[in-house]
Amino acid sequence: MDPQILMGLGGMVTGTIIVVAVGKVITHWVDVHYRSKGAVGPASDRLERLEDRVVELQALAERVLEVEERVEFAERLLARGRAPGAVESE
Repeated sequence: MDPQILMGLGGMVTGTIIVVAVGKVITHWVDVHYRSKGAVGPASDRLERLEDRVVELQALAERVLEVEERVEFAERLLARGRAPGAVESE
C-alpha cells in the first residue's frame, strides 16, 4: 500500500478516537454538573413541583387507606349490633 494512504487512514482513525474521547468527556461533564445538581431553569422548577406533588399524593393515598381501614372496622362493629364498651340505655 501507498504510505500516503496509510497516513490518511491513520489520521482518520486517530481523529475518530479523539472525537469519541472528547464526546465522552463532555457527556461526563454534563452528567456531573447538570444532572447530579439539577438543571437550572423552568424545566427544573416544574420537575421540582411535580416531585413535591407526588410526595403529597403518596401521603394522601396513605391517609385514604387508613380511613378505609377505620370505616371497615366501624362497619364490622355495626354489623355485630353495637360498639364495644357502649353504655346500654334503659
